[in-house]
Amino acid sequence: MKINGKFFIYSRREDGAIITNIMNEDNRTECFLKQDMQHAMLNRIMSVCRTRKNDDETKNRGLVRVYRMLGFNDDQIADRLYITGDTADAAATVAAATDSSAPVIDRAKFRITCERLIQFFSEFNYSPSHRFLNSLIQSKNKTAYVCNYFRIQDHNYATEISEKVKSAEFKAICDELKGIKIKPINTRLEVYFGEPGSGKTTKAMTLADKCMVCSSDMLPADLMQNFCFKDGKADFDPSDLWKAMENGETIVLDEINMLPFESLRFLQGITDGKASFDYKGHTINIKPGFKIYATMNLNVNGQTIPLPEPLVDRSYEIVEFKLSADDLVNAALSMI
Repeated sequence: MKINGKFFIYSRREDGAIITNIMNEDNRTECFLKQDMQHAMLNRIMSVCRTRKNDDETKNRGLVRVYRMLGFNDDQIADRLYITGDTADAAATVAAATDSSAPVIDRAKFRITCERLIQFFSEFNYSPSHRFLNSLIQSKNKTAYVCNYFRIQDHNYATEISEKVKSAEFKAICDELKGIKIKPINTRLEVYFGEPGSGKTTKAMTLADKCMVCSSDMLPADLMQNFCFKDGKADFDPSDLWKAMENGETIVLDEINMLPFESLRFLQGITDGKASFDYKGHTINIKPGFKIYATMNLNVNGQTIPLPEPLVDRSYEIVEFKLSADDLVNAALSMI
């Protein structure tokens, strides 16, 4: 799609990469892959431009906010809006479209912080993704988020990372990220893990509308359909997960890490933010409010059963549950 007859932006179908000339002044075409930090912001630009029900003024307000996050100055923004006329008109449009309450991010400073974050994890064979960074920025306890992020993957360097995040270096990075305000991209998955009886499932059940217990033989079809008989013939009804998506409800997936790889991969696709997807000839629209509370015992019968990194990457919060002395006392006394 074109913007103001000068700039263009589109998504490459085969891999989701974004091709555009918006990011530079010489109209040079660049390719941004999904793991690139700018990809999420550029995707938002396309989303704003595709919304047909909005007029140019409404689109411009949305574009101004994204362009500011990308670090463009007023002149650069004016050049990239749906406008006509002279420079004065363009400047007036930017001023009118600007939300004075929106945060102004120092892009150069933010870039340095991101470079430090990449360097921090380089010795552990890990490169932070844009989803990881986004959730880290949103997290109230960044140290706990990082530790749990690698623990539930059973990452080779989980122990070493847990030690390094105690350093002044990581604290400085976290302090720099505190001033960054960006829109969350991970909103559909929250993971609770801990030993049996630690209260994770009980907590999740207080927050969710529905619950499904997972097992090692549940394929994607089992997650999406319930077997039944209709008029004496075998048939299927939508599962609680299907209904939760279409109704914008919350659901507990208990013991999520027991699911086979195919099902975990399927869950990646419905927690990545898409508004709809096709399933066996049905278009399933995912309404706002849909969320999965995933619970899991990381260690089962002496064996560690982790979650794959792409799914963990979509978790905006990862909470460990532990039994305290008070919990044990209360449990014991409740039996008297």
